[in-house]
Amino acid sequence: MKKKTPVIWMRMGDNAEYQQFGNDFDAVANTLAEGGVEKVSYCCSTGVQARGYSGNNYISLYWGDKDAKLVKGLTKTELAEVNAALRRANV
Repeated sequence: MKKKTPVIWMRMGDNAEYQQFGNDFDAVANTLAEGGVEKVSYCCSTGVQARGYSGNNYISLYWGDKDAKLVKGLTKTELAEVNAALRRANV
């Protein structure tokens, strides 16, 4: 049986719902920008930090299965892609 390709999942802080983004870093960045985020930095395998989202209230951002279960965290290269897309979104 062929393994399903993981998709990006994100939740902005503890009070938000998980959203699925396929593999679209631009859509992730647009949602982050709408939330006032200008840049993200690595927090842990399941997420990133940004101003207003740190400690236990970080932004969940990772590759997951169809049920939002963690498959793997984003790589440094993928985080750089998110930040590049954020710069474009915040112009």
